[in-house]
Amino acid sequence: MIRTVLRRVRAKYSHRASIVLVACAHIGAGMAQQEIGQALILAGGGARLTRAGSELDVAARDGEVVFAGDFLRTGTTAAIILSCASNTRQTLGPGTDALFERSSMKLRSGKVTAQQPAPGCFLPPLARTPTSQQHAGAALAQEAAAGLGGRSREARLARIPATQRTRLEADLTQAGEIARGNPDDPLSRLARAAAFERAGLSAESAEELRIAFKIWTGATWLPKRIYSLMEKAGREAVVRADPERVPSAERTLVLLVGISEFRDARIAPLQFAHKDAIDFAGLLESERGGGVPARNIELLTNKDATRQGIRNAIETHLKAQARVGDTVILFIASHGAAVPVKGRNRGFVVTWDSDPEDLAETGIPMEDIRKLFESELPLVKRLILYVDVCHAGHVGQVVPRADLINNAAAGSLANTDVEMFGMLAAQKNQVAIEGINFGGGHGAFSYFLMRALNGDARQNSGGMISTQALFEYVSEQVKAATANRQSPKAVGDPDEALFVARIVGAPAAVGEYTGPVQVATRSGLARIENSSPESPAREARRLQNQDAGELLRLFSDAIEQGRILPGDTESAFLYLEALRARLKQTDYAAEANRLRTALEDRGQQVLLTYLAGEASPQRRDDFYRGLAYFEAAQLLTPDAVDLESRRIFCEGRVALFDKEYVRAEGLLEQAVGLDPEGAYAYNALGIAALERASYDRAAAAFHEAVKRAPLWAYPRHNLALAQVEKGAYGEAVSTYQGAIALAPGAAYLPYNLGLLFQKMNRGREAARQYRRTLEIEPANAAAWNALGSLAASTGKRDEAEQNYRRAIAADAGLLAARYNLALLLDSAPRRAAEAAALLRENVGRDPHDLASRLVLARHLAASGDQMEAIVQYEAAVSERPEYPAARAALAALYIEAGRAPEAIVQAQAALAGQPKNADLLDLGARAYYAADRRAEADEAWRCALQESPDGATKKRIRKSMEKTKLARK
Repeated sequence: MIRTVLRRVRAKYSHRASIVLVACAHIGAGMAQQEIGQALILAGGGARLTRAGSELDVAARDGEVVFAGDFLRTGTTAAIILSCASNTRQTLGPGTDALFERSSMKLRSGKVTAQQPAPGCFLPPLARTPTSQQHAGAALAQEAAAGLGGRSREARLARIPATQRTRLEADLTQAGEIARGNPDDPLSRLARAAAFERAGLSAESAEELRIAFKIWTGATWLPKRIYSLMEKAGREAVVRADPERVPSAERTLVLLVGISEFRDARIAPLQFAHKDAIDFAGLLESERGGGVPARNIELLTNKDATRQGIRNAIETHLKAQARVGDTVILFIASHGAAVPVKGRNRGFVVTWDSDPEDLAETGIPMEDIRKLFESELPLVKRLILYVDVCHAGHVGQVVPRADLINNAAAGSLANTDVEMFGMLAAQKNQVAIEGINFGGGHGAFSYFLMRALNGDARQNSGGMISTQALFEYVSEQVKAATANRQSPKAVGDPDEALFVARIVGAPAAVGEYTGPVQVATRSGLARIENSSPESPAREARRLQNQDAGELLRLFSDAIEQGRILPGDTESAFLYLEALRARLKQTDYAAEANRLRTALEDRGQQVLLTYLAGEASPQRRDDFYRGLAYFEAAQLLTPDAVDLESRRIFCEGRVALFDKEYVRAEGLLEQAVGLDPEGAYAYNALGIAALERASYDRAAAAFHEAVKRAPLWAYPRHNLALAQVEKGAYGEAVSTYQGAIALAPGAAYLPYNLGLLFQKMNRGREAARQYRRTLEIEPANAAAWNALGSLAASTGKRDEAEQNYRRAIAADAGLLAARYNLALLLDSAPRRAAEAAALLRENVGRDPHDLASRLVLARHLAASGDQMEAIVQYEAAVSERPEYPAARAALAALYIEAGRAPEAIVQAQAALAGQPKNADLLDLGARAYYAADRRAEADEAWRCALQESPDGATKKRIRKSMEKTKLARK
């Protein structure tokens, strides 16, 4: 009954979690290579670490690994390292600059002040830049293991052979000696972890590293290694619980993705990619298509095919369910893109929520899929891949190149150890064609693939279709229907002895082909340019007694309505905890995955908005919300490195808003360490440095972001800001021009370039950029205001006034435009009253607008409204007590109003910051004289004359003194 309810509720509410076959471009990139580190930092002591190929240094944190090519520079204190090459503990003195080469450490300055033998390094092989697939697999594998009854630690120890157990005991004894009385010594824990791993006890090894991580909290390699070990432990537990793992009949797992619509309007939509996936699923469920049970078919289309949903589906449908002898069919239809990242082309599949400016963080990298095929499906017998990603149409500013995408797909999927056959939709320099002619609306490749599997392909006497027959049929039909404009390509060698289908039963319903295709490509038709009063635990226990179906409905409603954080009233977490006691482990895991996906999707939206840069500026609360979503997702996936990186990033951005710069930089450096290929954290590090006026460091961080996301315009904008602060105006202009070429629809880029030209006194070019801004965004108030400023500077008063008024009409809250208009009018005869009204409106809108208040006060004083001028200056002094000019003006008005004691107070306050200012000394003397404190006045005048920098000032002071005394007689 519960399982029936589960199916019914999921069909109504859930994302139908799926996996992707992502066969998009991956050029020149293999799997991340593993290597043994050259050194382990035992005590950083304020040293800085620069990774090979990077411009940016980061804190050398205790427990971090140093690789060949890295630089370590000590500051004013020493640093201690453990050299893995020489097995020695070395102290690097202050001011040491060390380069770590393949087999030794080379000192470029400084020296090793102490050295002693070490028992060993105990570091496992590590990848410098592990793939982003370190996501949810560890937790999900453990959940699967728990559902099959994983054994206890004691039981696992008892199962290993006696000789291996004897060696383990010896290794653990040696590790204990390393601790020297401190059982939690991190180095000892590394030794124990290595011993457990050699014995095949991955979970125990991970637990030792967890203890080390409690001490070395900044060692970003540790959570990555813990993830890998726990994922491996989950697979080991599954095999132990079910040693045979061979089903009674051959089983097929099918994973389908079709994306025709995209969240970002800069990505050209497709027409029938989603329908290709849907109809292919229907064919496979039919008797003719193999009668694959619906539970074995996972499908994601359009909005459900988010980056997070796809990645979670990889874990739940493939890695958690695959068995010995299984066949996996993977199909994807979407956009693919080849993007140059750090000097090499990398391939990505575009998901529903991808941002074309940073596909590395929002698309699916081919490296992840290759890793999935090569090492993460060891039980699978056969993979059958159908790939349709080479479509025409822009992905933002990426113009897909068919040669790169097709060649990359073929190259990336080759050389796996799994028995595999695949087909790509098109050859080099071709694009995939779709049209209504193909069965009412399909891609040519997908349509004839379905026709082939429905029985149209050649069969042997037993009704079997070989890979050779499949390829022949699809290739011939597609070429004929497209006038040779599209020719499918095989991945691997088609073989008459390798079968992909057996034809039984009546044909399935597949639409007819109605003639030659008349339209060009998939995207050519519609391209778009640019709290409960009870405690949660108690409430969950009470809910456990409710009907399981009702609990599932409430759980799904909570997800659908966005009540997904633990602290939300009637949170999905509350119902999930109640469901734990009512569902089987595998069913519970599936529901937990639904919540995990919803949380990650919400968190990802924060990052997607961040990618828009100043076009969609974010506030502190946005990042705080992202922090909450990623943190909640971690409750369900504790070992997910990807989530930890993004959580720390959001926490760092919150700290940056709070101006906690040291803490912010520390957090952002950790995020970089966890995800070295993530451009977003480098960009944030640059912003932190920019706000601290560390412009060289800011530029280095922005360069690193650009390397990793060469199509993302925002870090280029930030780089230009750093270049401007360094005085490199020419470089900044070039940087802005490059950013505009990448994101021509981002209005903030030409606007900022206009500001730069204006700063360089290149008014005509500035005006051109402001007008370009208005072409993109006609109601851009800042651009109208800037044009007004340019016109005013050249004496074009009428044009300036017109532009200022357009700015105010576009954004009544733009105080700068109203202020500038007031200044313009105040200088014109008979328009002072209009100017004053504008200034009053600014002050009324924002009492903290000091500039408008001061000009208003000055205007009032000049027009004879002494009392109102005093009121405005008093408010200004209250707002900015340290501002001497406001105090001086207020003191002068107090003198005129006969309020000499108050004038003395203001004059003295102004003098506190500038005690030798001759004019302020004169002001103080006049205040004293007005209060009939003649001796103090005379002394102040004497000092004013003494501090006068030139004869003209002395003459002015004497005249003031004579005028004051004459007026008081």
